[in-house]
Amino acid sequence: MLVAMSKEGELIYASEVKFKYPNLMEFYCPTCAQKVFYKDSHKGKGFFSHYSKCQLVESRRSPLESDEHKRGKEIIIEELQGIQKLVLQTELYFPEINQFADVYVTVKRESSESVIYEFQRSVIPAADVIVRNQNYKQLVNQVHWLMDDYTTRSTALNQRWKQTMLNYNDDWGFHLKFLNLKKKEIIIQRHLPIIYQKNNY
Repeated sequence: MLVAMSKEGELIYASEVKFKYPNLMEFYCPTCAQKVFYKDSHKGKGFFSHYSKCQLVESRRSPLESDEHKRGKEIIIEELQGIQKLVLQTELYFPEINQFADVYVTVKRESSESVIYEFQRSVIPAADVIVRNQNYKQLVNQVHWLMDDYTTRSTALNQRWKQTMLNYNDDWGFHLKFLNLKKKEIIIQRHLPIIYQKNNY
């Protein structure tokens, strides 16, 4: 795990511990709030580790996932299956960050490009999205969030948690992606005002 939190709630990056927080001794998992510890890998790269298994990871191993969330992942897979040379996996576990990815996509042979798609059905703390994005981006090229069209699309665009899910490209500008489970379609809000651009954290 490459990101933890101090007891005051500040995000702490493992790469900064030695020179920025040399005297800090208490670290907490931003996902499950359990206490974690800092250590160096055999290559000298710092990371955080749980004393015991992450509670959230253990819960995500259970079959308690909602039918709606499963259906959302199935729709994402169906949308991507028509694209040749893509390898698709669901609920892929990344032990380095104690996290399961909803849909993990790689390109066969020709490149090392990799993308994660996350389906979010409810409002969550912005800090959770930030930490997950930071962790994922240590391992993959891109992260795309798709929000439930029914439960989240009506929430205000200037909410911080929603800003953390923004993506950008030249054709669509700043945009958000929504998944309509009933119609089985992806809806994209394009060319959002620049004031809603993703903050740098």
